[in-house]
Amino acid sequence: IKWYNKEGYLPVFVSEYTKDDVIYKIETFANKHTVDNKDYVIDYSRVTATNKSGEPRLLPVVSKNLIALNDEAAKTYTIDPGATVVRDYAIEADKYEYFDENVTEYTSLTSVQVIQQGSFDDNYRQMSAYWKTRLSELVDIDLPNKELVNAFKAGYIDTMIIKDKTYLHVGENGYARLYSHDTLGIMVQLLQSGDFQ
Repeated sequence: IKWYNKEGYLPVFVSEYTKDDVIYKIETFANKHTVDNKDYVIDYSRVTATNKSGEPRLLPVVSKNLIALNDEAAKTYTIDPGATVVRDYAIEADKYEYFDENVTEYTSLTSVQVIQQGSFDDNYRQMSAYWKTRLSELVDIDLPNKELVNAFKAGYIDTMIIKDKTYLHVGENGYARLYSHDTLGIMVQLLQSGDFQ
C-alpha cells in the first residue's frame, strides 16, 4: 500500500493499492462546517477504482453510515473491464460542543444537511485554500529536499488541527494536555515561523 499526504503536505491521506487487478485510490480529509450556528467536522472520502482485469469485478462494500455524495457512490456496485468508477462519501465526524460554552445542545447532522455542505471537490478546494492561506503567512522555507519542506508544512497543519483554540496540546488520545516543556518549544517554533495568531 502506498500512503501519502496529497500535494505532499495537505491533511488529505491517500492510500493506493491493487487487489484482483483493480487499482484503488482512497483519499480522505475533514472540513469544518457551521450549521445552525454550530460547528461540525465532516469527513470526506473518495474511492477511485480502475479495473485492469478482463472481466467485471465487484466493488468493495462500504459502511451504511457513509452518505453517498454522487450517483456512483449510491448506485454502482460493479466495475466493467477497463472502466474507472469514482465514489464520493461523507460522514459527520465531530462537533465543537466541548469548546463552545454558548451552545448548550448539539444534535447530529441529518444526511440531507451533510449533503448540503457540498461535494467532495467543493470541500477539497475550501480545505486546501484554508491551509495554503495559513501557510502563506509563515516564513518561506526553500530547501533542495522538498520532502523536508513538506514535513514542516504537514507538521504545522497537524499542530493547528490538534490544538484546541489557543491550547497547544501536543497529541491526542490521553496525551491531549499541556506539558510546559513541549508548550514552550511549540510556542517558539510558531513565533519563529511567523505565526503570531
